[in-house]
Amino acid sequence: EMRMPSQLSGGQQQRIALARAIVIEPDVLLMDEPLSALDENLREEMRVEVSNLQEMLGITSIFVTHDQREALTMSDSIVVMKDGRKQQEGPPEEVYDAPNSHFVADFIGESNFLDVRVDSVNENTFVASSRSLANIHVPIGPPVTPGERMLFSIRPEKLFFVAHNDAKLCTAGGTIRDVIYMGDINRYYVDLGADETLIVKQHNR
Repeated sequence: EMRMPSQLSGGQQQRIALARAIVIEPDVLLMDEPLSALDENLREEMRVEVSNLQEMLGITSIFVTHDQREALTMSDSIVVMKDGRKQQEGPPEEVYDAPNSHFVADFIGESNFLDVRVDSVNENTFVASSRSLANIHVPIGPPVTPGERMLFSIRPEKLFFVAHNDAKLCTAGGTIRDVIYMGDINRYYVDLGADETLIVKQHNR
């Protein structure tokens, strides 16, 4: 069946565009948000196809995207840009688990942010507290001193609910103000008081 390009589906058009780009065997392949116009299921399918094709051909590829999932799942190295300047570069795990700034932590994935005070400094960790949370143990990165104030971030999926206080954990009482059902996960908004709210993500099991 002969069809014009405008009569093809979005996924078919993207496959043809990709084939036209790689047939000339470029040294570097630049893809500028190639999946942005596709629905979510087709995007997931195309992510796998593009990753497999890139690995098979061994072409260095620069994939420009605003989709965090695409960046995390498709790349060997992520470069986070802001206003034309590089903010952080590294493997996906490093950029996600060890963001170097508020912007990167907020841009890649989702984070809770709390203003904390350093209470004490040990050999490998320091202990901090916010208005509602105490006994926050943080691995030492840059040097810190007791009394110093800083911004603390933690991913919603790193938090969990417990039935009672546990001396080994950093715990705080709170009130669940809202629950958003998202299919595979629930997102909880927990009010700790003192104008502090935490987002908690839990998988539906």
